[in-house]
Amino acid sequence: MNKDEVKWVDYDMLHVTPPQSAPDFIKQSPLANAAGWVDVDKHSLRHVKYSNVWSIGDAAGLPTSKTGAAIRKQTPAVVANMLAAMANRPLPADYNRYTSCPLMRLWQAGARGIRLQQQP
Repeated sequence: MNKDEVKWVDYDMLHVTPPQSAPDFIKQSPLANAAGWVDVDKHSLRHVKYSNVWSIGDAAGLPTSKTGAAIRKQTPAVVANMLAAMANRPLPADYNRYTSCPLMRLWQAGARGIRLQQQP
């Protein structure tokens, strides 16, 4: 399929995910890993090079989905670890890489096709 080609596809369920990317100011900074995300340890959420930088959520280079469910579990871990770091104590929390991607279902009679067009 090329960028000018249009194709109709029948489906029973469609899950569409937009392209995900860290903001340009992160991708172009020394905070980023090779993929452009904030380069953090996946257990502590602390930057691998800069010990005073922490990252969670959509910009963090973690092996999880960028979802609200993931950040809900990242937040307690990063807070506990930041407080421990400020008190010069060992980091107690380990983010367990929990994530979830809930799917909403919409059913309309006759709504069973979608027009696909490749984006440049």
